[in-house]
Amino acid sequence: NNKPWMGAIKNGIGVILSKQGKGEESLATYQEALRILSEDSLELTAAFPLANIGDYYLNAKKPAEALPYFEQALEVYQQEQYFKGEAVTLENLGIAHAGLGNFEIAFQYFDQGLAIAKKHQFNQVIYETYEDIANAFKAGNEPEKALEYYQKFYTLKDSIVNAEKNTQIANLWIHYEIEKKEIELERNKQEMAQKEKISTLTNIFLGGGFVFLI
Repeated sequence: NNKPWMGAIKNGIGVILSKQGKGEESLATYQEALRILSEDSLELTAAFPLANIGDYYLNAKKPAEALPYFEQALEVYQQEQYFKGEAVTLENLGIAHAGLGNFEIAFQYFDQGLAIAKKHQFNQVIYETYEDIANAFKAGNEPEKALEYYQKFYTLKDSIVNAEKNTQIANLWIHYEIEKKEIELERNKQEMAQKEKISTLTNIFLGGGFVFLI
């Protein structure tokens, strides 16, 4: 059965089209992926195009149209215990409700998504949700709370970016040390080979001289 692959490929093409700014084409591709994956009741894989269609409508400033797709995706992620998908979709449901002015419902979704993200250490989801909460407070004319969450967003994001940079530097240093050791070993190997060659030639020479003397 090639349908899971075909659906996954279609969904991936939709993501690429979306990144290229081809929104309408990406939507059509997501819809085709959803049709393929839904035919065989491939629930978890079908949740990905569902969530992506929701993203399309959210980015198009159509939160009401995004909601049913996110709700369907969330149901699947919860059934399948796909926690990252669940956390991200709860975040998106919060954004959609905030866009509709349903701030109380939005904060409930944000809180649920944050709880899952913190439990499983999905740090990017955490700081992105902080930013979404800040945006919601700003839209709801609560600047002090908005500032509080913007600070949380920047603090966590900066700490993660710095940690990633430190990890990259450490990896480069390890790679450098390994490479240096390999060069050293190769040099020692060549020196040993050269010494063995000189030793062999010396023995041959001395051996030949000994025969000559006899």
